[in-house]
Amino acid sequence: MRFLVGCSYVSVLCALLIGVWVLPQLLTKGYIDVGGSSAFEPLFIYPGVVGFVVCIMAAVTSLVLIGRRRLTSVGQRLIAAGQVFTVTLFAACIASLWLPSATGWELLALPGALLIGQTAVGAGLVFSRSLRGT
Repeated sequence: MRFLVGCSYVSVLCALLIGVWVLPQLLTKGYIDVGGSSAFEPLFIYPGVVGFVVCIMAAVTSLVLIGRRRLTSVGQRLIAAGQVFTVTLFAACIASLWLPSATGWELLALPGALLIGQTAVGAGLVFSRSLRGT
């Protein structure tokens, strides 16, 4: 369980960094610039790659823990479900490359999948932490 929680903190941090790049642009311009800034790589590319790898490790760990019935709290189950959901979204983004109309730009949805799935993971981390603190 400790490995899953550690991976979850890393993946949520990666999602937050991507959010720092994406959300202000969406709110102010309505679209996201790809490149053109020295902050693009550390706030979008690197967290996307690291988050992608860490989420896969966390999802595999989640499935093992689910199979062994080691997830005892609602927060732990939410963390596991969020990691598996994130990897499912990743798989959908990658599978879309085999569509006849694919251009390759579909891969830009990978960081968005990380943002969406890690919302549940972050909520699970907060929920687990708040229960432990009381």
